[in-house]
Amino acid sequence: MKSGKRFYCLKIYLECKTVFFSCKNLLTILSCHVILYKVITASEGFCNIFSENRKKRTLRKGREATIVGKNDQKNNRKKPELISEYEDDYIEDDSIYEEYMEGSPKEKRVSKRKQRLAALSYEERIAAHRRAVALRTVCIIFAIVLIVAVLFIIGMKMTYSSYSVIRTEDWTEGTTVQYREFYNKILRFSKDGVVFYDNQKKDIWNETYEMQNPMIDICGQYIVIADENGSNVCVFDLDGKVNSFTVTKSVKKVQISEKGTLVLLLEQGDSHYIQYLDVEGNLIAEGQILFEQSGYPLDMALSDDGLKLAVSYLAAGSGSGVTNVVFYSFSDVGITATDNIVSQMQYTDTVIPTLHYANDSTMFAFGDNQLTIFSGSEAPQATAEIAVTEEIKSIFYSDKYAGMVFEDGSGYRMDIYNLQGKLVLSQNFDFDYDNIKLEKNQIIMYNSEEWCIYTLSGKQKLEPCALSETVSDIVALSANRFILVKTNKTEIVRLKF
Repeated sequence: MKSGKRFYCLKIYLECKTVFFSCKNLLTILSCHVILYKVITASEGFCNIFSENRKKRTLRKGREATIVGKNDQKNNRKKPELISEYEDDYIEDDSIYEEYMEGSPKEKRVSKRKQRLAALSYEERIAAHRRAVALRTVCIIFAIVLIVAVLFIIGMKMTYSSYSVIRTEDWTEGTTVQYREFYNKILRFSKDGVVFYDNQKKDIWNETYEMQNPMIDICGQYIVIADENGSNVCVFDLDGKVNSFTVTKSVKKVQISEKGTLVLLLEQGDSHYIQYLDVEGNLIAEGQILFEQSGYPLDMALSDDGLKLAVSYLAAGSGSGVTNVVFYSFSDVGITATDNIVSQMQYTDTVIPTLHYANDSTMFAFGDNQLTIFSGSEAPQATAEIAVTEEIKSIFYSDKYAGMVFEDGSGYRMDIYNLQGKLVLSQNFDFDYDNIKLEKNQIIMYNSEEWCIYTLSGKQKLEPCALSETVSDIVALSANRFILVKTNKTEIVRLKF
C-alpha cells in the first residue's frame, strides 16, 4: 500500500485495538481478527479510489502548471500558457504523473542523502551501514519481545475449561511409574530403571537398576535415585548414568546439589548417620546422630551449592515438642567449626517436619505453627518468621515461593510467601482437593475426580475439570502442558478453552 493507505489502515487499527484487548476468550479474539481484516480490506479499497482521484487531480494541476515562459528578474511568474493538447483530455498513462513527480521533496531528500553518502570515505560508509543494521536488528528484537509479552499476558488472563490428550503411554499392570520434568523434557522412573526422553518420545538415554521403592532428588543437571530403606544409590546427569554404588546402611533420605555432591541420611538399628559424598560416591564426611544429644532427625535439606546442610531434630524427651534446626557447613568456615556446625536454633512448642533449600542461601522451614525463612551464605539465621494460629491443612513450595493452606469457613484459603517472607497471595477457594503442588509458577490441585489450576495472581487458570480416571500425580511440563499419571497409563495433555 502507499503511505496514505498505511496511515489510514493504522488509524483504523488503533481504533480497534481497545476492542481486541478487551476480548475474554480465544474465539472472540479470532472474531476480532476477522472483523479487523475485513475493515482494513475495505479501507484499502477506499484508499485505492481516493489515491486514484488524487492522481487525477495532480495530473490536472500538472497540466495547468506547465509553463513555457521563464520568470522575470523580480521572480514574478508570467501568466502560464496552457498546453492545449492536455487541456480536456484524461491521460491514462502514468508516465506523465511520474514525470511531474520528478524533483519532488521526497526525491530531493533521497538525492541529498546519496550526495552525503558519496562524500563519506569507505570506512565511514561501513560504519554507517553497521549502525543501520544494528538499529534494524534492535527494532526487530524489540518487536518480537513485545509480541511474545502480549501473547503471554493474554494467555495468563484467559481461563481454560478442558484439556486435550496429545499422547498416551501404557505400561504393565501393577508397575509403579513416576514422572518428573527435567530440562523441559520428561524423566520417567520406576523400580526397574529410568528413561529420559524428549517431547516426541525419543529416548535420550535409558538406564536400568533394581530398587524396591525408588526416591528421587533433582538439582541443576544432576539426578539421584536411591532405594528407600535399601542400599542402592544411582547418580545421573544430562548424558546418562554418572555412577552407582551401594551403602552398608538403610537409606532414609537423599539430597543432591548442582555440583553432584550428595548427602545421605542412613539408619542402622536405633542409630542414624549422615554421609557427605562426592559425585563418584567417595566419602567426604560422616557423622553419627546421637539421639540423647541431638534428638530424632525429622528432615534434612542440602543447599544448591552443596556447602550447607540443614537438619531438623525433635529433641529427646520433649513432651510438648522442641525442635532444633542445625546448620552444617562443608566450606572452609565449617571445617574449622566444631562438628561442622555453624548455626543452630531451638523452637519450643513447635515441630518442624519439613525443610526445603530454595537456593544457595535461603531455606524454608515449615512448622506446625509457623513458617520460618533462613538466609545466609555461611551461618544462616532466621530472617522471617510467620506465626500461624490456624491449623495447617497442606504445604507446598518451589524454589521461589512457600505456600500453606488453611480451612476457612466452608472452603479453604492459601497463603503464599516469597523468599523475603512477604505475603504475595492470599486466595480463598472451594475446590475439595486431595493433593496440591506448585510447579511452573502455577498451583495445581487435584482429587480422584477433578483437577484445577490457579496462577500466582489468584486467577483460576483451569476451571474444575473432570478426570476420566483417578490420577496418582500431575506433573507440569510447561504453562499449559501436563502429565497425568494414572493407574496403568500416562497421558500427555494440553489445556484448551
